[in-house]
Amino acid sequence: MLLFGDKFRPMVPVLAGLVWCITTTCTQQLPVRPSANVETLRQPTADETEETNWRRHLSPVAADLHKGFFYGHHGWIIAHRSGQVLYSADAGQTWSLQAELGEGYLEAVQFVDDQHGFICGDKGAFYATANGGTSWQRAALDDNWILSGMHFFDHRRGIVLGTATFQDSGERQRKPIVLHTSDGGKLFEPLADPPGAFYSDAVEFVDEREGYIGGLRFILNTVDGGEHWQPFDLGQRVMIRAIHFSSGVGWAVGHDGVLLRSTNRGSSWEQLPMFTDNRLRSVVFIDSQRGFISGDQNKSTGVIWQTVDGGRSWERQPVEAPDIHQLLLSDQRLFAIGKQGTIVSVAIPGR
Repeated sequence: MLLFGDKFRPMVPVLAGLVWCITTTCTQQLPVRPSANVETLRQPTADETEETNWRRHLSPVAADLHKGFFYGHHGWIIAHRSGQVLYSADAGQTWSLQAELGEGYLEAVQFVDDQHGFICGDKGAFYATANGGTSWQRAALDDNWILSGMHFFDHRRGIVLGTATFQDSGERQRKPIVLHTSDGGKLFEPLADPPGAFYSDAVEFVDEREGYIGGLRFILNTVDGGEHWQPFDLGQRVMIRAIHFSSGVGWAVGHDGVLLRSTNRGSSWEQLPMFTDNRLRSVVFIDSQRGFISGDQNKSTGVIWQTVDGGRSWERQPVEAPDIHQLLLSDQRLFAIGKQGTIVSVAIPGR
């Protein structure tokens, strides 16, 4: 069981003038709100199948929905700035407001089973639950830290990454941070001098040893569970926003329509021909041939593309929505979430 009730003494320095410390904040249990309903985005024509019929799921909030996670038929979505957490008990068909964690940017959410989950965000925000999200406990870390991504292997062992800002000779500087925990986030051990410059929310682990981090100009690779990271220089100043591995092939997307592919477990990445100049935020492949990418058009209208030939060609999907922040898979459907409470999904036959 995760407990944050104890105070801990400062640990090793992370940056000049920054010392690791955890304090305790209160736990709040919130009532579950009524679930939202489902409606069809548009009626399919006679020659369309359920696979092409995107559906809109009504959100209980109008906030910008940033990241989500499914574990079995349980689903969670976090709002980007309002601190709201949505929950679904039916594989994403309906959603209710489960918790409100206070204003602030929430950047990532992950569950390792149907009870233990984690949320991280800006100003050093790190939350943990041991009861499926009914209540959350916060470890208040340094508020100069932006915790943008994470991966937990189980309810105790995990990695959290982000960026620390600090003053050096009167100038504001920033430095990447990678934190390890072996007790569910009670204490973290910082990795000394992690490579790269600035990390995004792109984190992908293939197994407990092989993992990837995306950021500005670099994609980092580890083969020992995050103890050591090897940077791959992309050769251009581009921000990688998502990484996904499927059927032994790695995919990465980023700003300005950048699409990368790796066929050698991340040792190198090739840039594929650009089919858009949009900011790409998320990529998911169902198998070696079928994949989806989401993003926004000039930081306004959300756009989703699909490939059925392994990335050789991409077709825009018939979805009208604001900026799409993430694609995520439930048992049988692909979900897209984004601004103004956007939740849409499409059936994925064969899953």
